[in-house]
Amino acid sequence: MGDIKNFTCLDPFGGSGSLGFEAASRGCKLSIILEENNKNFFYLKKNLERIKIKNLKLFNCSFFYYLNNFKFNFYDLIFIDSPYIIFKNLINFIEKSLDILNYGSLIYIETIFNVNLIFNYFKYKILVLKNDFF
Repeated sequence: MGDIKNFTCLDPFGGSGSLGFEAASRGCKLSIILEENNKNFFYLKKNLERIKIKNLKLFNCSFFYYLNNFKFNFYDLIFIDSPYIIFKNLINFIEKSLDILNYGSLIYIETIFNVNLIFNYFKYKILVLKNDFF
């Protein structure tokens, strides 16, 4: 991860919480973990209570619910290790993530899809947008 001391991080697919907890343990300003599965959330909450990390917050909700119902920060690092197996859904999630990133921020992606395919999609989209403005 490198130096993330002043980062605000978002782990929208908490699962085991490893990415969000790791970011918090490396001293980020704030790490937010979202987990909509109640059982997984229960275990994340128990782990947080046990290790008492002050710079970590947990929410029992989906990414889209969080965006629509909570006041959120703009982020410096978003972990996308989603369970998406449908390319369009992954692209929609990345597009929403781009709306809440600070300038110069990072996105960490783990996916079953070819990363070059994802990059090419966004490269094409940027070119289309750029041509629309000129």
